[in-house]
Amino acid sequence: MRAQDRPNAPPVNSGARKPRAPGLFTAIAAALIGFGAGPALGAPIYYDTGVHIAIPASPDNITTNGAFLSYDIMWADGGLIYLADRTNVSVDIFSAATNSFVGRIGGSGHVFVGQNPPPPAAPTTAISGPDGLVVANTAGAGHTLYVGDGDSTLKAFNLNAGGALIATVPTGTAALGKRVDEMAFSPVNNTLLVANNAASPTPFTTLINATNNTIVPGSKVAFAADGIEQSVFDPLTGKFYLNVDNTGGPGSVVVVNPTTGLVEKTYDLSTVAGGPGPSGACAPTGLAVDQGGKLLVGCGVGPSTFLLDPAANGGLGSLKAIPLTGEDMVWFDPVRKLFYVTSRNFPLGCNAALSPAAGGCTPELGIVDDFGNLVQTLATSFGAHSIAVDPATGKAFMPYGGVGPGGAASAAVTACPLGCVEVFALIPEPGSLALLSTGLAVFGGLGWRRRRSSLGS
Repeated sequence: MRAQDRPNAPPVNSGARKPRAPGLFTAIAAALIGFGAGPALGAPIYYDTGVHIAIPASPDNITTNGAFLSYDIMWADGGLIYLADRTNVSVDIFSAATNSFVGRIGGSGHVFVGQNPPPPAAPTTAISGPDGLVVANTAGAGHTLYVGDGDSTLKAFNLNAGGALIATVPTGTAALGKRVDEMAFSPVNNTLLVANNAASPTPFTTLINATNNTIVPGSKVAFAADGIEQSVFDPLTGKFYLNVDNTGGPGSVVVVNPTTGLVEKTYDLSTVAGGPGPSGACAPTGLAVDQGGKLLVGCGVGPSTFLLDPAANGGLGSLKAIPLTGEDMVWFDPVRKLFYVTSRNFPLGCNAALSPAAGGCTPELGIVDDFGNLVQTLATSFGAHSIAVDPATGKAFMPYGGVGPGGAASAAVTACPLGCVEVFALIPEPGSLALLSTGLAVFGGLGWRRRRSSLGS
């Protein structure tokens, strides 16, 4: 605060004794130290930039106004962001550095199934595509984009050759297998775990050899549950982890062998310490793993999301509740050691067909540290359920569907009526050790000069 702004302060030019230099020095030093420190727990570390990256209509877009309505998973790799865009029948590509649309794979020639059935009907996600995707980077797999489609196929694209389609792997029949959804890649084994989460009569997973893009014999595993969701590969244990929506209770997380595809262990959320209990709810959807092997389990229902430590309690595991709910996708940034949780149906019991003012959902992006502490929440858009974070810049990217079937509930709660990608960025930290040292030197010198001037007057 300036002297003239303080209550009862003498006029600036009154000739009264000036504040002593040591006091000024101390105040500025404290301010600089505060600026130089990292954000405290609970302090905002991200902000909504208000940047809405427009998504141009492809030749296959069949909406009346070229809107972006239906989409699924996002992925970040090598400074680029990839988005499964059903409306434009493509994978859209964005630059994390410039916050801009830079191209797409598909979008003409009907490479993917697209939004099915087409507008004005609401799409059925079980038979639409593209859906899940991941980028595989190893000598065996190359620089390859794998994408699940609505006809029970996994498609592989060579990113070193302009995104050329190099393989189509059927995991089942289109009628029974339906879509290939989310997936994870093991760079150690050159295998992918892919999930047909809507298959009839039961969902199943398949292990894919990424070296030759073939199914690993005997690796198909059926799950007698309501669905299977996001999976991850943990380099620490060398295993896949997979969310299973419902096993007659809150759901479970299973451990999958990366060479056989077989389930080795189950963490039943109804019995793991700290969990929702047998009568509770979770229906695990999103899943991400940190560098220490802890898993953030996003819950589709119930009052909480959970941090799972599989190694706790002698390998029986433990859960820590986090006050978020209604998730789909979860992401982990190893640089900042933060989880990003897409809580599209928040709070518990909200109605996605209503505006927030009428008691509906208030979609949020939740940011959680790797100790399971909720650091921050930011408002998002109705239906926003995908997230990817660029590790170089720390920017978080979220697709916002436009108004229409598969999009937002109403124009009043849509940030961009035709759909877009919203950008969240780290709040700049003005302080650093160098700034602190320079600031103290400059203001210390200024204070000494003022003191000498005062002594000589």
